[in-house]
Amino acid sequence: MNTNTSFNLSIVIGLIIIGFLVVLYVQFRKGKYKPNYRLFFILGTTWIPVGVVFYITTGNVGFFIMGLIFLILGLVNKDKWEEPDPETTRQRKIIIAALVIGLLVLGAFLFKYLK
Repeated sequence: MNTNTSFNLSIVIGLIIIGFLVVLYVQFRKGKYKPNYRLFFILGTTWIPVGVVFYITTGNVGFFIMGLIFLILGLVNKDKWEEPDPETTRQRKIIIAALVIGLLVLGAFLFKYLK
């Protein structure tokens, strides 16, 4: 990729992120947005193991640090957790199907690369 193209692309992406953060801040100040601290905790517990794997393989600690931040943010605000909505039968079937597909993909990956 050309250096000018990379620079221009990074400026556009940066402006999009700044715009998103401004919109999120305005929504938060108006009271239309309530953070889901339970979700932050769940994200933290899933990003920490991913971060450990990325650190071991590439030396990048970004996911691990973000996982720690999410985990701490969720635990500090544990009293503000909302109860999850009860699952329907259809949602349960979709979750089971996604887990089975994920395990099949993982099994195929392990079979191919760990022969």
